[in-house]
Amino acid sequence: MLILLAPMEGLLDHMLRDVLTRVGGVDRCVSEFIRVTDQLLPDRVFRRIVPELMNGGRTPAGTPVRAQLLGSDPACLADNAAARRARTGAARRARRPIRPGSRRQRRAAVHGCRPHR
Repeated sequence: MLILLAPMEGLLDHMLRDVLTRVGGVDRCVSEFIRVTDQLLPDRVFRRIVPELMNGGRTPAGTPVRAQLLGSDPACLADNAAARRARTGAARRARRPIRPGSRRQRRAAVHGCRPHR
């Protein structure tokens, strides 16, 4: 049987995920909601809610943690997920801001999700 540690707003933060996964018995964790509106979120938003992303998406005990996005615009949700995935997939590469007129900025504009300013 697979046991998932589900979020509770205001209670299950990264510190409690750490404690509970050190105790053991948890196979995966899900973060609190990360609210997505109409723009690509900066890295600091993801790091604040899911600091485990800086550790390869795992708690110190090694349990995988997945970010949970909440929003009403499917294209913007997909853009934020893809942008986050691309940034974590390029491990330890320098973070580049979205430049006006760049491919990332044009892609975001096509899908209706504004780049973060």
